[in-house]
Amino acid sequence: MAPTPNQPPRKRRPTPKVAGHTRAARSDADELATESGVSLSKSDDAEVSVPAEERGAETPGLEGAEPTPPTTRTRPVSRVSTLRPSGTQTGADGPSSTGSGPSRPAPERGPAKKRNPLLLTAMLAGVAVLLGVAAVILAFRPGLGENRAFVDQSATTELIGQSQEQICAVWGHEHTDLDGWAKRAQNALTGDARKEFDESLKTQRDLITQTKSGAECRVDAVGVTNLSGAGDGARATVIANLIISETQNSIATNSLAPRVQFAMVKEGDTWRIQGVEPF
Repeated sequence: MAPTPNQPPRKRRPTPKVAGHTRAARSDADELATESGVSLSKSDDAEVSVPAEERGAETPGLEGAEPTPPTTRTRPVSRVSTLRPSGTQTGADGPSSTGSGPSRPAPERGPAKKRNPLLLTAMLAGVAVLLGVAAVILAFRPGLGENRAFVDQSATTELIGQSQEQICAVWGHEHTDLDGWAKRAQNALTGDARKEFDESLKTQRDLITQTKSGAECRVDAVGVTNLSGAGDGARATVIANLIISETQNSIATNSLAPRVQFAMVKEGDTWRIQGVEPF
């Protein structure tokens, strides 16, 4: 018979003890919940694991019965997200916003120093002058190596002096002294130049005799472009500006200023003309 709400709860009869069967005593709250039909439950968070030894002590088992294996419940653990905010920097990107030390601002660079334009112009002008002087020197004084021109000053001076004499010995003549002229010219020439002169000597003598012409020779300028070797067999290249004043019956008629390149060769102590080319 179910109890009514107005009736007070009846007291439960004590359960007689029976050998081999024991039930754990129920608390007053459990008995009240059973009689009133209300179920009481505990939250999961309030559940606490009880060791098996304590349970065994509270609830004596039957004699010879196997103990119930202990069952434990784990408390739920709240999980925390490990994602970092996008604004937080890692060690690879740089110091974090929550670093221990304040970040130092980069030092500002001062304004660049301006160079004086007048000083720069003067320096460039000086370099240009030096390059011009070097170019002039190299133009008249060839580089080192086998070329001894202007390096061996005494040999160069000797070559220039003898070249002037030998050139005018060939280009200067007088119709009254053709034999002396032919002898001087043959002594100044050698090789192919001597051969060409001998072949044309008779024709030139006849022409000079008929026209009673003559020529005065003067070397206006001479330069040595190459000088190699020493003593007998040395060779050189000479460029000369000539002034040839022609006369007829001892009267000046014409003036020429040819520029000629001469190939010179030294035979013994004398420089002679080996080749002649207009320059």
